[in-house]
Amino acid sequence: MLDVAVLGQRVAPGFPASLWVRATDASTHARLAGIRLAAVPDASLLSVVAMEPTSAGGWAELSATAVGLAVSLTLHALSPDGRTGDWEGGLHMSPGAAIVRTRARWLPDEEPEVEVIAPGTQRIVYLEIDNARGRAWAAHVSLAGNADGMSGARARGPKLPPGLYWAAAAADAMGATKLERGTSVRPFFVASSDDAAFAFGEETAECAPPSDGRETSRALAACLAMTAATPVPRWVALDGFSMERAKDAHARFLGLVIALGAILVAALLEGTLVLRAAASSRASLSATHAVIEKDQTIARVSGVAVALLVALLGFALFAAFLVRAG
Repeated sequence: MLDVAVLGQRVAPGFPASLWVRATDASTHARLAGIRLAAVPDASLLSVVAMEPTSAGGWAELSATAVGLAVSLTLHALSPDGRTGDWEGGLHMSPGAAIVRTRARWLPDEEPEVEVIAPGTQRIVYLEIDNARGRAWAAHVSLAGNADGMSGARARGPKLPPGLYWAAAAADAMGATKLERGTSVRPFFVASSDDAAFAFGEETAECAPPSDGRETSRALAACLAMTAATPVPRWVALDGFSMERAKDAHARFLGLVIALGAILVAALLEGTLVLRAAASSRASLSATHAVIEKDQTIARVSGVAVALLVALLGFALFAAFLVRAG
């Protein structure tokens, strides 16, 4: 039986991803060592390379480079005694994501270094380091073009207390907060030794020091591959925008008053124009001098009203422009 875990959970198209495969006996669930793995060719995969046969703990690493967004992977396993097994499934893709690299373990007195490699068109990336409680460090990192057409940079975070951390790279802070598409994540430990690092692992069954010290680095990477990054809850202590929000609210109120005033003036102006037009029509159709005089008076009064209302409408529009510009 085969189980597959992606280091960092996500695969960025065009970049090699680290896949960790665990081989166990289907009936006894015992870990199987010496299992050789081979991938069935697929159009969505540029390459799949098996590093070594499975270790005593049943783990083996594969390097897979995907070129599509809907990626399926089929693995064929062969044991030394001739038994076979297969695994087929899909990989969780993160389109447009950069690739994040760092060591599996850093010492508490070291500043963790994180390498970011992104598509050549990207010039800046948001990088943060999280733990289970929240964000421990963050920065915007400028990327420089490489000879291979990619962009890359290295950044150093602060010294961190012992524990399990995730380095997340995204286009902006919101992408890293919610682990949206285009985000890459890489887990790592901060511990004084490899044995101490295993204690911070999430999977107790997988995160244990191996009996063979030569397998420690592989076991540590497999432990990290079983680590699931989850969106970290955030809260705002101080955002510094309360006065700006008050100004915006006042501007919106003034804009609303001016807009309603302009509508009222426009309605009065339209009514006055209708009355003036009616008076002019009556004057042209009336035969008596008295009616003509009366309608001419109405026309003169309405003319003055039209002029005043047009002026008020102009002032209202000018005031709206000033509120919008200010």
